[in-house]
Amino acid sequence: MNEIPGGAPIPEQPKRRKPLPPVVRRILKLALILAILAALYAAAAGVTCAIMKRTSPVGEEELVARMEELIPASQEINEIIWGAGLPVDPDEEPPLETVTGAQYRAVDESSPYHSVAELRDAVAKVYSEAFISDTIAHTLFDGVEDEEKIEGIRPRYRDIRRVNDDGAVSDALGVDVTYSGFDLRAHLKPETARFVSREMVWGGLWWTSVRITVAVEEEYDGALSTRNIVLRRENGAWMLDSATY
Repeated sequence: MNEIPGGAPIPEQPKRRKPLPPVVRRILKLALILAILAALYAAAAGVTCAIMKRTSPVGEEELVARMEELIPASQEINEIIWGAGLPVDPDEEPPLETVTGAQYRAVDESSPYHSVAELRDAVAKVYSEAFISDTIAHTLFDGVEDEEKIEGIRPRYRDIRRVNDDGAVSDALGVDVTYSGFDLRAHLKPETARFVSREMVWGGLWWTSVRITVAVEEEYDGALSTRNIVLRRENGAWMLDSATY
């Protein structure tokens, strides 16, 4: 410590911090701005998600009209897949007791479907691609290969060749006559459809929503209840994305 004349010490001056370089100051300022913007963005995204969840992307009348198309068509398809199935041609042979596993016979000519391709087209007009792939395809027309079993899962329908009375060979839609369908007794009332909620999915930058939940009245053995049905937006149209049986 230095001294002034007379012996009094001179106090040391505090060291000044070296100022940050301009480029560093700019980076810190930019980082602060970005952090503020990120917080505002997250808040806006959260508020938007909450609002969108409760807001229907389809008008009430349009929703009811679409459900009045989808529900009857789906219940017809449900009967074909899981219920009574398509009628068998009465001239076909009955199931063979000596044969185990699937046995296919031609469906009756009165059937509206005469090939697997026609069945696929009918199902694709009602159910979403994801639901068909996950729930319908293996039962209806694809089957499932299983190396641990001799047969795996055979589909209920497949294209077959049949020999006509005159000896000519023709193509036909075959149905597994050993398949035991279920008694489908649920009856949905599409005119009661109402929006419940959206399913929100974060797309990396913002929320997306292609699925909604719709409530409809269901009558089962005379008892009324509320049933939730999921719809998925595909190619500009709402498709069923859950079961209606």
